[in-house]
Amino acid sequence: MRTELPAYEGGTDRGRLPDGAGLSDDLTHAAPADACFIRIVDETDPETFEAYILKLEETGFVCTWRRDEPSGLYRELSKDGALVYAYYIFAEKRARIIEDNAGMPLAAFASGCPEAPPGGEILTQYGLYYDEMRPGVTCDCGMFYAIRLANGEFIVVDGGEYEQATDAACADCMKTLRAQAGSDTVTVALWFCTHPHNDHMEFFLKMMRVYADTLRVERAAFNFPSPALLRMEPYISLMKRRLGEFAPEANYLKLHAGQRFTLCGVTFDVLLTHEDVLHPEGERRYSGVNETSAVVKLTAPDFSLTLLADIPEENGDVLLARYARGEADCTFLQAAHHCINRDEALYKNIRARYVLIPEKKEMIDKRMRDRYETILKYHPEEAVLPVDDTTLEVRFSQGEPLFTRLPAPRGPYDGSAI
Repeated sequence: MRTELPAYEGGTDRGRLPDGAGLSDDLTHAAPADACFIRIVDETDPETFEAYILKLEETGFVCTWRRDEPSGLYRELSKDGALVYAYYIFAEKRARIIEDNAGMPLAAFASGCPEAPPGGEILTQYGLYYDEMRPGVTCDCGMFYAIRLANGEFIVVDGGEYEQATDAACADCMKTLRAQAGSDTVTVALWFCTHPHNDHMEFFLKMMRVYADTLRVERAAFNFPSPALLRMEPYISLMKRRLGEFAPEANYLKLHAGQRFTLCGVTFDVLLTHEDVLHPEGERRYSGVNETSAVVKLTAPDFSLTLLADIPEENGDVLLARYARGEADCTFLQAAHHCINRDEALYKNIRARYVLIPEKKEMIDKRMRDRYETILKYHPEEAVLPVDDTTLEVRFSQGEPLFTRLPAPRGPYDGSAI
């Protein structure tokens, strides 16, 4: 439900811009009901921001969630079905007000996930097949991560490209998830897609179709920019159709910086989305799709994982300027963009015990050796873990990781339908 928002008084208002839809296909529908909008106000201050929140409340909005952090002030407000997410970033002296017509309140989104005693979490970096980029044959990128929760459900991150989604690979992945779940039915408590590139979704989209009877998706979270500001590819339409067909009852959350929720003892913190690197003025809104990657940190009882997705250095600069040293520190840090991006400042400033790379070591040595050596400047090589044609399964004993390398199917695309 749309509602007119009051004006933000104080600061430099950069105007109202489209912010992308949620589950609706805004590539083919110009004005879907869940289209969102963002207003960016520069040169403002926390007092003025708080005054605006009060003004929203005076018009009938209720603050349903709030969080005050050294990085900023974060507020969620609702009124008669309308949702507004607003936040102020101290380092930028900037406020963002988002008319979120797509998502749902955080409390409702996270509700209903069965609890279980902590322990038994498993982190998996699935072994997608990597080779030279030959469209229709092989792919040189792709990302698929899974975190088994204490209740036997999963958080799944992304999903590889269609050339990696052979029947054998999908069957092997499902076998791994079933073994971890201890059940033929695999329940995905959350599917999180970092950004709208096909090597981060198509493998999982095929699994949703092929295993529709035994793979249940209960929640989905992503934040894709509006195609009015950045060219989007047709596979985004496929993704939204699959969610509509095979997970029609799934809760959906449009991600925004500062959000925090917990699913069975694992806390999900949103550190950055495309809204934080959107250039409100001029023709260049984004430098490309990778710049729209969401950066999140997951914290479990025995480990933490910071997912950088495919962010370029510009996003890293925003991240480091916003957060105090230590906030992104983690047990496991996912290397940015399959080790393609240098991102030296991130590897220097984010302390991590291990670095995960969703890429094959042979491909790294062939094409990204200098970027790999940048990581090694700040992390010992034995703590840097590429895919290397295997699935890496990490279990924990008394807080210490236990690593197992599982064989993963190898070979080019088999021509099977996605």
